Amino acid sequence: MNSVQFRKFTLYLFLLTVLITIAGWMLFQTVLKDQYFSGFLFLPLLFFGITIALHFYLIKSSQKEIIKFTPRFIGATGIKMFIYFILILIYLLIDREHAAPFLICFLICYFIYTAFEIISILKYLKSNE
Repeated sequence: MNSVQFRKFTLYLFLLTVLITIAGWMLFQTVLKDQYFSGFLFLPLLFFGITIALHFYLIKSSQKEIIKFTPRFIGATGIKMFIYFILILIYLLIDREHAAPFLICFLICYFIYTAFEIISILKYLKSNE
């Protein structure tokens, strides 16, 4: 894997994380003031870490036998979803009062980071054909 490409991915992911954090903080300070929950700032950091790890694994997998990439991608995505499911359950057991805002923020982050990950992987695979 080209370290420049990975650094570029990490930089874009960091900028996305900062943008989501700032946008969420601004929304919770103005429009959604009554829906704020203390775990919000943790979510973008969680997604940042998991997305970096998954991207690194998928890039390494694509450099091996390309025929095994699809099962590895599906397996990694399944493990990621299982981790997210466990985290959701833990949070809901700890703080049921803020369940709705947490789940909404979690789903928004999930869709944004998943789209970013898929677009990045597709660009990487196309550039290395």
